[in-house]
Amino acid sequence: MHFRDYVDVLRRQRVVILLCAVLGMAAPLVAALGTAPEYTASTELMFSVTAGNSATDLNQAATYLERSMASYSKLATTPLILDPVRERLGLSSSVADLQERVTATAPTGTILLDIEARAGTAQEAADLANAVGQEMISAVSRLSPADAKGSQTFKAAVVDRAELPRQEAGQPAWTLAAAGLLLGALLGALLAFLVESLDPRARTRDQIADAAGEQPLGVMSAQRVARPDHGRRHARAADSNAVGLITNAIDALSGHDERCICVTALTSRVPVTGPAIQLANHMARSGRRVVLLDANPGGEDLAGSLGLPVRKGLTDVLAASLDDWSDAIHLGSPGLPDIVPLGTGKPEHIDFVSAARAAQLVESLLERYDTVLIDAGASDHAAAETFAQVSRATLVLVEIGRSRKATIKETLRRYRGLGVRSLGVVGVAPRGLSRFM
Repeated sequence: MHFRDYVDVLRRQRVVILLCAVLGMAAPLVAALGTAPEYTASTELMFSVTAGNSATDLNQAATYLERSMASYSKLATTPLILDPVRERLGLSSSVADLQERVTATAPTGTILLDIEARAGTAQEAADLANAVGQEMISAVSRLSPADAKGSQTFKAAVVDRAELPRQEAGQPAWTLAAAGLLLGALLGALLAFLVESLDPRARTRDQIADAAGEQPLGVMSAQRVARPDHGRRHARAADSNAVGLITNAIDALSGHDERCICVTALTSRVPVTGPAIQLANHMARSGRRVVLLDANPGGEDLAGSLGLPVRKGLTDVLAASLDDWSDAIHLGSPGLPDIVPLGTGKPEHIDFVSAARAAQLVESLLERYDTVLIDAGASDHAAAETFAQVSRATLVLVEIGRSRKATIKETLRRYRGLGVRSLGVVGVAPRGLSRFM
């Protein structure tokens, strides 16, 4: 795949990506709305040695104190500390609840104790942290070992009192939403490529090439033919350069030997008449004598699209209701192709039984024209296969984004089984050519 193909995947699956991004952004917001606010406040205590008869005693006491800090951090969340805190603050919470809301840590190699408390309001969090700190100071004075004189060896003091926290604990909701948006968009992009890989339709030139076993000759517009207000005028090609490239590719493949080409499609949904007219117009403007034959009974009416009056045509020739087959030809203006319309006969005259007469008509047209183009859409498979066999060369139209890969393979296999030479496939872009050129 080329860079443009990746961009096209993201464009086609933009709804999936947008939905994932919105869900990713909404999830943390909904979670935040459903969660009670929580504030965190912290206080810090410093422990020190208060007694010692000598420098050695002080050094030993300091070492002992440092080793005891882990025990003091555990002491802060025991009932010995939290029960008095409950009574002091008049809390209805149990000791177990307070143990979930209070944490105490002693950084390694220090004699500092950090006490952190969480509560539903900023004031409650600060009060809880300070109350635990005060109870720890009292407990240390009671539990500290005494020296030979009966004095307490250790004491604790507040070095950083808990203040009212200014914002809720955790990440702000907008940062979580932004992260969710980015993560959702990323997951959406991955999902988009997964969906594309499972899509049975051919959406790019490379996918058409994989299904057909060869690169498409080009891509042309699916622009429908506009009906003129008066007179006989052919619709202009959506992109003459694209049609010219396809025509040149056909000539290069056939060496100008393929004078009769059946333009057909995979299914009746693929427009054939508009692209066939574009090809016929381009060939006629290059100086060739071109006739366009409407053999598409279930598709777009070629004559009606060009504003031609209803008159006898192909079905009348096949039904032998015309004395002179040349009466079925509508002569075009200089630089434009002549037209053989579908006619007034019943469409069922186009079938395998008429193959011999269809071949005679094509041979007669080839005596008069340089190129015979046959508009044989897939709305009538019998007609398409009949004229494909008569012409001995087909140009298969594949609608990008709608034609299934399996159908492309099956259609080409079927025509090869009929002994028909495939000049190649042409992509039909339903919404302009800019993304496929």
